[in-house]
This record gives sequence, structure tokens and C-alpha cells, in this order.
Amino acid sequence: MKRLLNLLDQKKTKKNLYASIVIKISILVILFLVVGINITVSYFQMRQFALNEAQDKANILIQHNLAIHTYFTKQLKPTVFGDLSNEWDTDSFSPQWMSSTFAVREIDQYFRQVSLFGDYYYKEAAINARYPLNEADSLESEFLNRLNADPTLQEDVRIRIIDGDPYFVTMVRGETMSSECLVCHSTPENAPVELVTFYGDERSFNRKNGEVVSAISIHIPLGAALQEANQNFLSLSITLIGLLILLYIGFNYFINKFMVNPIREIRLSAQQIAENENLLGQTITLPKVEELHGLALAFNQLSINLKKHKENLEETIQERTQSLYKNQRFLDQILSTLPNMVSIVHCKTKKYLYANRELSLFLGLPVEKILSGDISLFENQLPPDSQESFQTFKQDISQKMDDEVSKIFLQIYNSERECIWLESRAIVFERDASGYPEQILFISRDVTSQRQAEEKLKFLGLHDALTGVKNRNAFDLALQEMGNPQYFPITMMMGDVDNLKEQNDRFGHAAGDRLLQQIAQVLQASLRESDLVARIGGDEFVMLLPNTNGAKAAEIKDRILENLSSILKKEKITNSGLSLGVVTITDPNQLDSVMPLVDKRMYEEKAKHKGGH
Repeated sequence: MKRLLNLLDQKKTKKNLYASIVIKISILVILFLVVGINITVSYFQMRQFALNEAQDKANILIQHNLAIHTYFTKQLKPTVFGDLSNEWDTDSFSPQWMSSTFAVREIDQYFRQVSLFGDYYYKEAAINARYPLNEADSLESEFLNRLNADPTLQEDVRIRIIDGDPYFVTMVRGETMSSECLVCHSTPENAPVELVTFYGDERSFNRKNGEVVSAISIHIPLGAALQEANQNFLSLSITLIGLLILLYIGFNYFINKFMVNPIREIRLSAQQIAENENLLGQTITLPKVEELHGLALAFNQLSINLKKHKENLEETIQERTQSLYKNQRFLDQILSTLPNMVSIVHCKTKKYLYANRELSLFLGLPVEKILSGDISLFENQLPPDSQESFQTFKQDISQKMDDEVSKIFLQIYNSERECIWLESRAIVFERDASGYPEQILFISRDVTSQRQAEEKLKFLGLHDALTGVKNRNAFDLALQEMGNPQYFPITMMMGDVDNLKEQNDRFGHAAGDRLLQQIAQVLQASLRESDLVARIGGDEFVMLLPNTNGAKAAEIKDRILENLSSILKKEKITNSGLSLGVVTITDPNQLDSVMPLVDKRMYEEKAKHKGGH
């Protein structure tokens, strides 16, 4: 029945239904983007215009005042000093015609009164300026230092925030000291007396010819211009938002009247038919809207077709159900006779879909209980060491794209809480539409006896059957691993049981075997867990002691002999002992030659023991 409702989701129907809506929405979006881009561009153009206007004002002021300086330097001063050279009193000083900076400052005051430039900041900034108002601030001082360090530097332009207001700041190269200027700026002694009297003898002296002594600094306020740009941008934005609101209201009215309401009517009819199977075959009235006409036709056709299919559906379902039930019983009978545990698990839900009798016996739960639970019933039986391995095993299976059988060996507790070994095989039983596993078939069997036999064989292959210590095979493997420099220095000890044959002859082989077992126990008790004890012959033992120097080896040897002596006295065994040869090596290259050397040392010890007897 849900197909009636899903009809509205078909690609072709949706395309026909929403084609006109998409076009109208696209027009609105494009209109919004175009107007928004135009407003944004206009805003940035107005800001740039304000900056350009400020820069033009600054350039006019700079060029005007530089022209005054040039006039003083090239015409006024040379002419006046030349004409008055015979009559001029060198101690006289008149800033009105002798100081171009003074003249520029005074002319600027008159210029402010007649110009349309508005308020602005102008300074011929200098370090240690003669006139205090011309003293350079930190930014201007830094620029003056750069001017004198870099002859190619001419100007610095930036936006500067002063007391929270933005200003367009231009600083350009100003006055450079010439020989005429040094008349007033070399030393107080050489300067006109009236100048020293007028300005004092501390400021703006000791200048050098060619030194850049001033920088023209102009600040043009940008607040009003940028505020105007912001206001224009805000006005245009409000207009755009208002326009979009009106468009949205109109568009929403159109969509509701001609699209949403007809769709709602169609869906309501579909819902009624879907909820009441007896209404299958009924049709709905075709809407007048062209876009929905095709949808209604398709809906009516589907309703009629579903009614026809429904008439034959129940019979078909009954036949298939009986067939599936027979197949299920047949499969269950086969799987129930298997001695292995068989189950089917859903990958996503982890639920058991099938469980045979063997799994029921193993878990101690009825099959119905297993099928109502999930795979955690099995996982809860796993000891901690097996939990992680099984989780990895499941993860690998859930991603398998082939049909190969996966296998894992696990320790697990059965229903009687006995820890056994289990061999589990898994194969993908069913896949989803994407090809990923959806159901997994598990087949498990008890392999405890087999594992125990394998472990026993493995143990016997590396251990001496009489004493329980390692055998020659284990010793050879350990010796190969000791080639790593991290184990050095290495000490090797070789011991030979004294008079073992005599003990066998006097007291029997059982006594000799008992003696070998006691010596093996003493060796193991006297050494560290990281050391190796091995029986490599009838009466020969060898010990490998990694990270053991000669001094430490001597202590261990004494401890072994002392412990052995105590045991022999306790057991009242006389005329027996252990001849121990000891060799310590520090270089991995000595490893191949250590066996003959320690064997020699052992026989030297054995000779001493015979001499002592």
C-alpha cells in the first residue's frame, strides 16, 4: 500500500511537478545575487572614491608646499643672500624669508581659510624640530629614519586610526639639507645670533649636508566620506530586503494556491486509499494545474493496477510460504544432525536468525531463547583474551567481498564453565544490494583435545622429558636470538655432573635420574627468569645469562654451587657435584666460538674436582 504514497517521490513525477517552481526560485535567486553584487560593488566604489579623493587632496597639498620649499631653495635664498652679501649682518635672522618651513606653515594657515579642503592635518615633521609643533611623532620618526637609510624611498601611504576615527595618511620626503640651509642649522655658534635668540640653542642644530631633515605628513579625515558610503549601502540593502520580502510574499501565495494545496489534496486521497485496502482501484479527480495533471493520472493508474495484483497476492504468498516452510524443515533436519555448532547471524542487528541443537547444548539455552537474543550470548562466554580477537574477526567478516571461508581459534567457556578451545569458521550467507555481507553462517567445533595434543608435542619438542628444563633444540634457538647487541654482555655456563655413572652403578638409574632432577631444580632456582637452563647431554647442562658481566657471573656461580651443596648434604649424596665452566663475552662476533671455550673451562673445572678427590 505504501507505493501509493511513494508515487510522489518518483524522479519523473517530481521533475514534472517542480519544474516551474525551480525556474521561479532560480529567477529570485539570480535577481537577489545580481542586486546584491551591484550594491556591494557600489559600496566598495564609494569607499574607493573617498580614498582617491583624500589622496588627491593630500597630493595637492604636498605639491603646493614642496613648490614653496623649492622656490625658497632655488630662487629666494640665493638671490637675497647674493644681493645682500656685502650689507647683510650675519647675526640677523628673519624667519619670514629665511625659513621655508616657517613660510609654508604660515601660508597653510591662510590656505585653510580660503580652500574647500575642509579640516585636515598638516605637519612638516622633523626629529628635534626647531618649532615644537613640527616635532615628529613615533610613526613620522620611523619614516624619517627610513628616508635617510633608503635614498630611493619617497613616500608612505596608509590608513591610520586616530582616537577611533579613520584618516588617510600620506608621508613624503621633505626638506634635504643644502649648504645654504647649514647657515642656520650647523652649530649654534655659526648660526645668526637673532635665530639663536628666537629659537634657542638646542633644537635643529648639527644637521649635515644632504640629510633628510623633514617629512611632509598629511592626515585627511575619512570618517564623513566612509559614513556616507555606509549610509548609502544601508539604504540600498534595506531597499533590497524590502523588495525580496514582497517577492517572497507574492511567490509564497502563488506556490500555496497553485502547487501546495493541489498536492495536499492528492496526498490526502492517497493516504486514505493506502490506509484502507478496500479503496484500492478508486481514482482521484484530475487537478486543473497542468504540472499536477500527469501526477494524478499516474496515481490513478497505479491504484487500479494494485487492485488487480492484490486479488492474486494472497494465493501466491500462501504457496511460497508452504514451500519455504518445507525447505526450512529440511534444512533444519540436516543441520540438527551435525556434531558442530551452526548458527546464522544478521550483520547489522547481531541477532541470531538460526541456531541448531549443538549450539543450544553448548550455551545451555533453548533454541527459542537464542533466537530471541543476539550474538552477545556467545561473546559473553569468551574470556577477556579472546574478546578482542573475536571482535576483529567479526569486523573483517562484515567487510568481506569474497566468498572465502574465514577461520579463528578461540578459548571459550561452555555451559559448565569449562574453558575449551573452539575452531569457528565463517562464510557470507547472504549479501545486501551493495554486495556487503548481510548474514553470516558460523560453524564451530570443539578442538580442545587436538590443541592440548599440539601443545604437548610443542612442549616436548623444546623441553627435556626427565628434568623439565629446556632441551638442545630450545638452547640452539635461544643462542641464535642472542646475536642482538641488546643482550650483551652474555655469560654462558656449562656444567657436568660429577660421578653420575658411579651413582647409577651404586644406587641404580632411578637415583641418577633423581640427582639430575635435583640439579636442574637448583639451576632454575638460582637463576633469573630471563636466563635459560638446558640439558644438552646425559650429564651436561648449559646456561645462557643475557646482560650479565663477569663479576655478576662469578656471584651466580657461587650461588649455584652453594645451593647445590646444601641439597646434596640434605640428601646425603657424597662423591658428586657439578663442574661449572664460565665464559663471558661482550661482542656478538664471539658468539660462534663461545661453546668450545666454555666446554674447555668446564673440563678444566672437572679436572680440578678429580684432583681434589
